[in-house]
Amino acid sequence: HTLAEQIRTFRDCKGIIAIRGAELANIVWMDPGSKVIVINAGRFDLAAPPAWGLAKLLGIRYDQIDWGEDPYPELCTDLVERITSHIEN
Repeated sequence: HTLAEQIRTFRDCKGIIAIRGAELANIVWMDPGSKVIVINAGRFDLAAPPAWGLAKLLGIRYDQIDWGEDPYPELCTDLVERITSHIEN
């Protein structure tokens, strides 16, 4: 995708769900009040991940789901249910 396409995609979305590690630099294009849900897989130990600080600065709601030891988790029913509960809040 071109930079312009990435900007448009993030600017037009209301929320994003991502695995921790990409650090979500593109949230800079999201509107204040949008929501970011980060799946913290593999136990990253940073108390304040970079995306959290960026989200706070930009007025984006940040939520993190801590999920197991494997840095490459499989999408299973339990994880989908956890994600869904965070979307509804």
